[in-house]
Amino acid sequence: MNNNFKNEIQIFGRSLLLPIAVLAPVGMVMGISSALGQSYMIDKLPFLGNDIFKAVLSSLGLISSVVFNNIPLLFAMGVAYGMSKKEKGIAVFASVVAYLTLLISMHVHLKLAGTLAKGDLSLVGQGMVLGVQTLKIEALGGIIAGLLAAKITDRFYRLQLPLAFAFFSGKKSVAILAIAFAIPVGLIIPFIWDLFTAGMRAISTIMMAPDIGAGIYMTLNRLLIPFGLHHVLSSTVRFTAAGGTYLIDGANVCRDFTRDEQNPLRSWPFTPGMERSLCQH
Repeated sequence: MNNNFKNEIQIFGRSLLLPIAVLAPVGMVMGISSALGQSYMIDKLPFLGNDIFKAVLSSLGLISSVVFNNIPLLFAMGVAYGMSKKEKGIAVFASVVAYLTLLISMHVHLKLAGTLAKGDLSLVGQGMVLGVQTLKIEALGGIIAGLLAAKITDRFYRLQLPLAFAFFSGKKSVAILAIAFAIPVGLIIPFIWDLFTAGMRAISTIMMAPDIGAGIYMTLNRLLIPFGLHHVLSSTVRFTAAGGTYLIDGANVCRDFTRDEQNPLRSWPFTPGMERSLCQH
């Protein structure tokens, strides 16, 4: 039992390396193209200001950004490929179907609950993903879809249906079942996500402590990055009362970056450490 669990964890860890291996070189290309396009680099190397070079660098940055904009999809395919023991190609296809179903299922939940955000979606952990307004669960959504697809593939790739539905038997049934299983998962995730984010908001005041606040904030931020929740944490600290309030022209203002440095009276100031931490994001 323990050995099997250990093996599964090791296989899961290795399956994450596939999308990570893609992100590393693409990230280098994006970083280099961005750095070479900066004004200080153009001052040192004037030929970089040439229209042709600028077009090439901006194009490289734009092309490489598509990978980072679709990280969850990469993780869905990578995890499905690594975790499935049979018919890996079918598992990868089913993972994409499962991920798309997760997105739209979470959207349906938010719509029925009347919690679809308007304006700044990031403040409530929502965003546009592949054209769908949904929860921004980032790589975690892809990992869930990949695991789901892998298990469904190994369990049902030889499924035999009655003669009337024989066309949908075997490998064809995997993607269909992926949709069926992903729907309830997508509808349940917002409940768990709401509880998690609510708890995170409730304890956010701890991060404003003078001596330990910055350390706690940075630790939580790094831990939440793989799950896509770091933007909720940073947005909470930046743009809500958890990050400080100001009295401007008789009105309380919570948005930290709209303050007037000369006039506002901060009722809950950031510590210098927290200021430096926020400037890194």
